[in-house]
Amino acid sequence: FLDQECLDFMKEHGTYLVPTLVAPQCIVENGIEAGIADYMVKKAIYVKDAHVKSVKKAYKQGIQIALGTDAGTPFNYHNNTAYEMELLARLNIPNMDILKIATINSARCVGVEKDYGSIEVGKQADLVCLEENPLENISNVRKINKVIQSGKIVVENN
Repeated sequence: FLDQECLDFMKEHGTYLVPTLVAPQCIVENGIEAGIADYMVKKAIYVKDAHVKSVKKAYKQGIQIALGTDAGTPFNYHNNTAYEMELLARLNIPNMDILKIATINSARCVGVEKDYGSIEVGKQADLVCLEENPLENISNVRKINKVIQSGKIVVENN
């Protein structure tokens, strides 16, 4: 429910928005049939559209956005990062911006951009090598070829 006053304040103070679109989405998708309390489903339905509008407005007005999932909410597990990225793409946010939201913006949001968030000499980097280009389709972040952690391949899918 971000109004213009709130958006202006956020921009003026460099406040980050971490949308966590996936949290209400998982509640709505699974519903009371999956054992989620009726009041939680009603609340998620009530806020979901307003939440999407708020994120769209914030993005259009240049509010800094970082990626998070609010993992631990019903049916929202710690591996839902790709789904959050897909939900951002549904808002017509360009894939390159979504990748920046997930990396450098998130590092800046938590104050670790000096050491993390981008590939630069002297920074710590774990790399995910993908089978297909996420700039073409953000869902390609799910197609992992290998993971390199501290210079060593720790996952390799051949």
